[in-house]
Amino acid sequence: MSGWELVVGAASVSDSTSSKTVVADCAGGKKALGGGYTISGSVEVVAQSSYPSDDDTWTVVAVENDNEPGDWSVTAYVICATVLP
Repeated sequence: MSGWELVVGAASVSDSTSSKTVVADCAGGKKALGGGYTISGSVEVVAQSSYPSDDDTWTVVAVENDNEPGDWSVTAYVICATVLP
């Protein structure tokens, strides 16, 4: 393995939409080794799923966990590297 890097995907829109899906992608033929997310806002939000959706992409789906109105956003990140044979 070589060329390790952390890639931060684009943040979702910050609004009160209940379900949001975001991705972070590896570039240059690198493979996803792991990933995660950050959630910003003042309402209770949970990640419904956080997973590698293919060899070079990390996907996160987050939803509100209560009925309180408020804006929030989610950002995915992925750890990428060139995997040597």
